[in-house]
Amino acid sequence: MRVHHIKVSGKLQEVTVWQRSKNLYVASGQYLSRPVEVTGPSDGQAIKRWIEAARQPGNGGQSPEPRQ
Repeated sequence: MRVHHIKVSGKLQEVTVWQRSKNLYVASGQYLSRPVEVTGPSDGQAIKRWIEAARQPGNGGQSPEPRQ
């Protein structure tokens, strides 16, 4: 199990990553007091997906700009 400190929207977040099976890693942490947990095929991919999930509007992240 490894702990990473990642900046999301200017705020430092603590994300824990562990290997569940040979090709499955889990990244788990809290963003704006909400739990966010995702999986990926590698440590780096799990972290990348965690950041993307934390930025989703339903998790308190920034909404994308509307198209005009």
